[in-house]
Amino acid sequence: MGQINPPLLLLIKIKQSDDGLFFFCNQITCCASVPDLRHLFFGGSSGVITIYNTKHNPAKESELQVFGHKRCLYGHKRSINCLVVCKPYSIMVSASQDATCIIWDLNRLSYVRSIKGHRSGVQVLAVSDTLGDIASACQYGMGSQLYIHTVNGEYVAKVMCEETINCLTYSTAAEGVSINVIAGGLSSGVVRMWSSWDLNPVRNLEHGSSPVISLTFTKDSQKLYVSSSDGRVRLWDYIGQPKLKSNRLFKPYIF
Repeated sequence: MGQINPPLLLLIKIKQSDDGLFFFCNQITCCASVPDLRHLFFGGSSGVITIYNTKHNPAKESELQVFGHKRCLYGHKRSINCLVVCKPYSIMVSASQDATCIIWDLNRLSYVRSIKGHRSGVQVLAVSDTLGDIASACQYGMGSQLYIHTVNGEYVAKVMCEETINCLTYSTAAEGVSINVIAGGLSSGVVRMWSSWDLNPVRNLEHGSSPVISLTFTKDSQKLYVSSSDGRVRLWDYIGQPKLKSNRLFKPYIF
């Protein structure tokens, strides 16, 4: 008989002081939620996305209640690597080891379209809150290939990165008066920035030698939080007032 993997115990908490809500899950690879806590999404190794309806209930010890029947979304043929929710455009995007991304309607919880053309399994994703554009990266040789597609799934640009891209995020400055960037955390410890319009290089932030595993901009795009595999979190703070945000300068703080 083949080896049977034990179920995964997943804890969802609203507050650090809460006991939280437990889920017993099999072969979960990633998860995501929407800001209003209406849905919890779980991606699995089988390629299926499972959805639970939830709501905030102060009467519950965890303050979170699951109700109704779970739903499943089918479209991927292999393991799901990443789920990203974009509330401003009412979409969720999934990335899979089958070398595709799928755009899902967040309101109807239904399939919209697929994004194909990646050279291998799509490892990381980011979705722009200002444009709805989708940045995705897959392994290519010793590095990664980074792509941009529109919210309609149309190809925009791609660029080769000589190192592995571990994570991606968009800045969210106002379009028309600023040029937003896509920031990528690399295996070398560098944070690289590309123009969100055409993937032209903007600059590198020398973060250290430990691989970057997570990064996010604040809502005003003036600060960038970066975490690395050595357990450190660095805050890069924007200084100066250039007219184009692509010319941004940063200074680091280490926690």
